[in-house]
Amino acid sequence: MRGIRRGLVVLSLFMSMLVLNACGEEPADFTMFMMAQGAVPSEITTAIQDDLTEQYKDQFTIQVVSPPMYNIQRLLIEYAANKNSLIILPKDDIKAYSRNGGHIVLDSYFEQEQYAEGVMEGLVEPGDGKEKKDVLEEHLYALPVSKLPFMEKHGVTNPEFLIAIPANAPNVERSVEVLKMMTEKQ
Repeated sequence: MRGIRRGLVVLSLFMSMLVLNACGEEPADFTMFMMAQGAVPSEITTAIQDDLTEQYKDQFTIQVVSPPMYNIQRLLIEYAANKNSLIILPKDDIKAYSRNGGHIVLDSYFEQEQYAEGVMEGLVEPGDGKEKKDVLEEHLYALPVSKLPFMEKHGVTNPEFLIAIPANAPNVERSVEVLKMMTEKQ
């Protein structure tokens, strides 16, 4: 009985936190989520957000989000419930979520050879439409942050970080546009 009561208390606290987080300001049109094994300094996320806001100020609003520490439950919520436009994570997390269909295939936007670190197996719908079951295929799902001049300008150069477009991104074309801008010389 105690365990059930404790579980209900924890569940109600968790739900309260979700409700409180949902209240407040309008969500941005474009959200970039970053999470590392350690904290991403707020100076970096603020500088990235300010720079993106300056570049796209008349087109859409931007928010860069990074939790204070690595949290696998938070990551699950980001993929399941939040509408991120871009996501930056350690390579192992990107690979795991790609294998489960979590990212957009980038083959038609970027060269696999140039970004070989982002080529991995991922779950995709079969192209012929006859198959009902998704299949694992090797594609470009992410770009290495270390090869993006925009991120280098802001001090994010760790070769273990990859950037991807989540499968539930609200506007894939906009995500691709910003990702392409990040690949250009700054």
